Amino acid sequence: MNGSEFVITSPESPNYNCIAWTANEDIRWWWPDPFGIYYWPAGVERINTVECFIHAYRTLGYEVCENQNIEEGFEKIALYADNYGVPQHAARQINESKWTSKLGNSFDIEHPFIEEWTEIICMPDFVWYNLRKYGRVKTFLKRPV
Repeated sequence: MNGSEFVITSPESPNYNCIAWTANEDIRWWWPDPFGIYYWPAGVERINTVECFIHAYRTLGYEVCENQNIEEGFEKIALYADNYGVPQHAARQINESKWTSKLGNSFDIEHPFIEEWTEIICMPDFVWYNLRKYGRVKTFLKRPV
């Protein structure tokens, strides 16, 4: 991605991450750390696997679906994982052409659908951010709006 493919939609914030953002939260960090430092839904194992993330999203009413195509009455999430199947990122669908993501401790962005995040280079105020690789989409989830 480069600066022409996304729009920054928030100031930087360490208060929440992409998993929280896709759950429509911006007040706490979601992650299945084994020590309980970060928020994770009750009853869901604190293991960094796609299956555990799916279970976490199910607590919010999401179910696995086949693709990113718009379905009237539903909102969708794309869950990304690295080459080892370890979740790294999530994005939430806004409409037919836009998705929203939170970039780690940085800012939220709107962007087109991305099958594979290879590298992110951002230029707010002429400062370059080179963030980690997030991997490929491993699953899509949807829930009724």
